[in-house]
Amino acid sequence: MNRPALFIMDDNPESAAMLAELGTSLNCVVACSTRPEDLEQFAAQAGRLLIVLDLMMPEFDGIQALRLLAKKESRAAILLISGTDPKILDSAKRLGSALGLSVVGSMHKPLSLPGLEEVICRTLHVHPAITPEDIERALECAELSAYVQPIVGAGDGSLCRVVGGEVLCRWTHNDHVVMPGDFIPEFERANRISDLTWRIVDQTIGLLARMRREGFPYPLSINVSAQTLEALDWPDQIEDRVRSAGQAPEDLTIEVTESTALAEFGRAGDVLSRLRLKGFDLSIDDMGTGYSSLTHLIQFPFNELKIDQTFVAELGQSRDAETMVRLTTLMAHELGMTACAEGVENSDTLGYLEKYGIDRYQGYLVSPALPPDEWLAFIREDRRAGGIRDG
Repeated sequence: MNRPALFIMDDNPESAAMLAELGTSLNCVVACSTRPEDLEQFAAQAGRLLIVLDLMMPEFDGIQALRLLAKKESRAAILLISGTDPKILDSAKRLGSALGLSVVGSMHKPLSLPGLEEVICRTLHVHPAITPEDIERALECAELSAYVQPIVGAGDGSLCRVVGGEVLCRWTHNDHVVMPGDFIPEFERANRISDLTWRIVDQTIGLLARMRREGFPYPLSINVSAQTLEALDWPDQIEDRVRSAGQAPEDLTIEVTESTALAEFGRAGDVLSRLRLKGFDLSIDDMGTGYSSLTHLIQFPFNELKIDQTFVAELGQSRDAETMVRLTTLMAHELGMTACAEGVENSDTLGYLEKYGIDRYQGYLVSPALPPDEWLAFIREDRRAGGIRDG
């Protein structure tokens, strides 16, 4: 198989059809079946392959399918889906990993189309070609949307205690969602990253206003690129934008990646220091994946340090990852920063993080990134459930 392949094993016609349509739009070879012999035949093929496996099937369930794939020593990536108890889904994921299979995630039904596309693109390394004309249309036709992934506090024994959210840009392009890792470089190459940033800033400010009207005084964070930090007047521009909309800089956290922040102290240090003077909080993202210097890290006025999901995902499997997370959390606290873990997908991982003293976390264990209306519904429901604390 030269093209990446998607094998769907789901007896629900609607979800199978949605998955098939999505796979086709991403130029994947797509096959659907609930028969074990078809699964066995497809899994034996070489190349990039993702198997989407429903646990609840009447004649050949997902656990039996995992056993078959393990017996055949399949190297395919596997995404588990189900409408059953989330604990069963989590247990099946652990079982697949114990059997030596590459289980890349799990999703509860009803399925989230953006979440599905994110998994497929990340696993099979596929994305549609983006042209300059696509970029212009995206900026002109409101194709760019601010989604929010909840950030919750750790250490009190409850699954949800919302303390804020990270705004992630989603681009609906030709009827499918493009992930930031695929389109941000294209906007940078086209010198349109500033236009993209302001679109997301404006949407974020509007969402903050909606949250305040409903009594949710929690900050949102936005990601900015290295090109943004090259503009020495950017702190003045964003402060004017925020205050003109009736919001406060304290409502917004500016996230920069480790490599972006530490590449050149002079210009980035100027911009970041002025942002802090104006009241914005600063978060350093993807900590541990760049070329960090502790000296440089101390020089920047960060409030929060985010631990990259590549280390978080290996907790319980890699002693080096556990050491990295534990020491990074300790370093953040010693430097007066909050430590936040990204990519938390299961309760076992959360257990390690709480043992190491992590302050907050985000990931699929809580929720994928949500459109604004779903984000507001999420925090409303969490308040009703007693998860959200004021203050």
